[in-house]
Amino acid sequence: MEHATFETLGEGKVRLTATIPAEQVDSAVAQVYRDASKKYKIPGFRPGKAPRSMVENLIGDDYARALATDKVVNDTFAQIVDAHDYRVIGQPDFDEDILLVEHEDFTYAVTFEVRPRLSLSDTAVSITMPPRVATQSEIDAQVDSIRRRFAQLKKVKSRKIKNDDIVKLSFTSTVDGEEYEGSTVEDYVYHLGQGMMPSQFEEAIVGAKPGDEVTAEFTIDAPEQDTEFAGKTISFTITLHEIQEPELPEVNDDLAVMSGFESADEMIAELKKTIDASKEQSYDNVLRSKLVSALAENLEGEVPQSLIDARTAFLKRDFESMLARNNIGLEQYLAMSNASAEEFDNDVATQAGMGVREELALEALADALGFTVTDDEIETELKILAADADIDIETARSRWKDAALMTPLRDELARRKALEWLVEHGEVTIDEEAM
Repeated sequence: MEHATFETLGEGKVRLTATIPAEQVDSAVAQVYRDASKKYKIPGFRPGKAPRSMVENLIGDDYARALATDKVVNDTFAQIVDAHDYRVIGQPDFDEDILLVEHEDFTYAVTFEVRPRLSLSDTAVSITMPPRVATQSEIDAQVDSIRRRFAQLKKVKSRKIKNDDIVKLSFTSTVDGEEYEGSTVEDYVYHLGQGMMPSQFEEAIVGAKPGDEVTAEFTIDAPEQDTEFAGKTISFTITLHEIQEPELPEVNDDLAVMSGFESADEMIAELKKTIDASKEQSYDNVLRSKLVSALAENLEGEVPQSLIDARTAFLKRDFESMLARNNIGLEQYLAMSNASAEEFDNDVATQAGMGVREELALEALADALGFTVTDDEIETELKILAADADIDIETARSRWKDAALMTPLRDELARRKALEWLVEHGEVTIDEEAM
């Protein structure tokens, strides 16, 4: 077994000095030569069968020792800190390069940053939630959506045009003074605020009245306005004919039949049932999310940037993998979303920061309440993980230890306990207008 000593340096830093026994050193060196014997083709020998002396002549002793050193350090560092309940964040800083020596104990030193244990200003939180079942306003909103689907547009009294109006208009346009295909449009029903035309087009319309003729002229930018005319000047001459408003049908059996129901009563009952089912599916998750978010507001202490950076990198890799499974590249996604790479990075970093703060807040709550995770609870969780992976409990335990995941597993169970307490003790006010 290795020998390890830890020294607390302050500012969240710890220095580990580890001594690895000669037996483990020799095992690593032997593994390096076995791997090299399989990797390199040596005349007269099948892969993996060449004598060590020939492999050593091929790759060199220093190179083999360097590979063995990396193997020993990589195999032991994470396991040592995990076994001693240290939570490493960021990149560990190993001392200057040294090479192990076969048949001798090997000592290395490394300085690393540890995950902080922060505190809470208060363990009490309060949130506002909508009712678990459909409210009248939610049902009314769904009914109004159906009414708008079957609405008829009608002309309204002349007035100044507003940002969300529906306007009947005609226009002609030129690019650098030249007409182009589709440059003239007659009696076009246009809904402002839907982003169907450039913002300058709508800015020219707002405030005018039916009967007016207005112009909009601007340079076409790229890539915001994806067009072959990028960089050129486009000019619109717009004639405004009338303002139209949707005339919503009454809520009656006729509307219900058009919507696929037998009666208005059945339509409303089915809408309520659909809303209830949707809320039931997501309600508890939303409740937990809001409680944890409220708890995170009580977190005191500085969150290390390295922890946020690591979470940001993980979220980006995970998102890009999801896109790849759908045969979509990140650049394509950004173009579809009309977002810049900088905006995407900022959004992911914000999400990562919130996630880290929420985890630290739950850990702080577990500490404040004195929650601990017993060996029996670890064993129970390993049995669940083993069953999910279709392996026996001994294999699961070995895998988690070898992967240095026992401390993260213990932290996860502590956070679960804290969350259960939060759900039971958090103050939840039900408000029909809450979202």
